[in-house]
Amino acid sequence: SGMWEDFTLLGRTVISGDVISPIADQVYTGRAVEPDVTVTVGGIKLTKDDDYTASYTNNINPGRATVTIMGIGDYTGTKSVSFTIKNNWLASSDISWYDEKKPSYTITTNEQLAGIASLVNSGSADMMGKTITVSSDIDLTGAEWTPIGTESNPFNGTLDGKGSSINGLVTSSDISNTGFIGATNREAVVQNITISADVKGMNNAAVLVGLNNGTIINCKTGGASSGGQNIGGIAGLNNGIIRSCVSETNVTGTENAGGIAGSNSETVQNSVSAGNVSSAGNAGGIVGSNRGTVNMTDAVGKTTGAAAGGITGYNSGAVSGSNWLKDSGGSPAAGSGTGDPVSGDCKGYDAGELSEMPTVCVLLNNLTITSDRNGSFTITAASYPTTSDAQITFEAEGVTFTPPAISADGTPKTVKASGGANSSYTVTIKNAAGEKLAEFKLTNKAPRGGSGGCNSGFAALAALSVIPVVMRRKKK
Repeated sequence: SGMWEDFTLLGRTVISGDVISPIADQVYTGRAVEPDVTVTVGGIKLTKDDDYTASYTNNINPGRATVTIMGIGDYTGTKSVSFTIKNNWLASSDISWYDEKKPSYTITTNEQLAGIASLVNSGSADMMGKTITVSSDIDLTGAEWTPIGTESNPFNGTLDGKGSSINGLVTSSDISNTGFIGATNREAVVQNITISADVKGMNNAAVLVGLNNGTIINCKTGGASSGGQNIGGIAGLNNGIIRSCVSETNVTGTENAGGIAGSNSETVQNSVSAGNVSSAGNAGGIVGSNRGTVNMTDAVGKTTGAAAGGITGYNSGAVSGSNWLKDSGGSPAAGSGTGDPVSGDCKGYDAGELSEMPTVCVLLNNLTITSDRNGSFTITAASYPTTSDAQITFEAEGVTFTPPAISADGTPKTVKASGGANSSYTVTIKNAAGEKLAEFKLTNKAPRGGSGGCNSGFAALAALSVIPVVMRRKKK
């Protein structure tokens, strides 16, 4: 009959019908894609190479690929099923910009950005001591992203976004160490970049870096990250330093999910999480499982899990100077779900007290300080998060300037102060309640400064002889 026309009976069991389970979409890697197949005949799961062989065709480039199984041993006949290899930016990567003799490079296109992954993942380029600058916003919509760096070939250079944004990033591979960057080593620095993404992976998954062993400074993430163990907004598994970062990422994991990092063994500092976090196990507003240091952080999203804490899900490290929102639709009353309690200077706030909650990164967005060397300073900034306005007050040579508040809607505002040449200014940042959040001094005798955010923004002020005095108001 027609249903047997593709098979030859040899007195053995015939492989026929829907015996191959559907194969999920695969992602272009530049190499042959050979996903495992599940073959079941008469309720019995067959074993590859004992009961059948599998061969693949058209399985390198994006498009439709085919796997064909052929019965052996006690089985006979053949059966084919197709699957999709999704387009990936790696397929059109551009590495023409790379010259191993140069110490720095500037990236402006999607294809050049994908070229970093092509060079690093293959081990054909060593980025140690080199700086890659992303000088323009990039939209990755329309194709899968291959993370930069693997555990065996981690990214080891400096990637500086200079305030640029990368949007539309998508990863859906069933792999670990995934995100914009898959893995970094101790020498790596990732800074001054905003990433919006939908990241799906197995373990160690985050919008920015899946497995971080380096330093992450002044970065912001949004979108969603989901997977198994160690899932975060900034980093999945953090064995390095995360400082002055903001995550608006919604994080979902089966174990160790955190707004900033799924699991932390080193340092998370001066950072804010505003996304929701959920896990079947450890869930923390900042870190899912903490064995390192968490200092001066705020979590304002909803956190739920079997072991859920406002700051950490599980803690055996040091947590201090941090705050969380207690009743954001289910966020816990405790700072740590299990393990050691957080230190006494941490505090949970009710929703009605949100405007009183101190913010670590008051001036995350577009913080720019310029000097004309003749007594005039200009500060352009936007406050974060969008819970209350930030007020900048200048005190210069006994005169107090109180410009309009920096709006909490994220719109940059500019304030100015003028005085004599070589004059000194004390700049105080306050919240809507008038409480001091930060204070530093400017001395008007240096070249124009740069831009940045949070503490890295303050670091950028070093060229203006900035002396940090108070980085945060005292707890009540």
